[in-house]
Amino acid sequence: MRNMIKTKHRGVLNREEIISSFKSKGFSISNYEEINDIAIVNVDKDYSASYNISFDGSIKLKALVHLNMYKAFFVQTYPVFYEVSNLIPKETFYHVYKNGSLCYAPPQRPLDENWKFIDFVNAVDSLIHNYFSIEYIGNGVLTELEHGYIGLEQYNYIKNSSTNKN
Repeated sequence: MRNMIKTKHRGVLNREEIISSFKSKGFSISNYEEINDIAIVNVDKDYSASYNISFDGSIKLKALVHLNMYKAFFVQTYPVFYEVSNLIPKETFYHVYKNGSLCYAPPQRPLDENWKFIDFVNAVDSLIHNYFSIEYIGNGVLTELEHGYIGLEQYNYIKNSSTNKN
């Protein structure tokens, strides 16, 4: 199958790996539970500390993490992150869907780059930091891709450009 790859990461994700990944990016864990093979993790972080201005930068996220995602690593097993503090507008411009889930990467990227859980957390952290940069500084710190087909084409162009240089 094209959407599945073998990964160097073996076994299942565990509580320690998930919690340490969030903590490494400055998130506080407010709740962690496992139901079947899904970890439900509620985290929060105050992004205002990164800026010289005062604003409400407290974000609350809910993450649904397939503990067995590396056994069949494909888009449907990626972690899903929801912005539940309702601080970021639910618009594709901000990479937040109407249900609150975050669009943090083109679907093929984690497969191509063999992401670990920390890479997903880094992507979400960068996305949120970029939102605050747009809102309070006036420009983002990331070069973001468009959504949908155009964004996939942009990603493929970038990926192919870097492959052709090697």
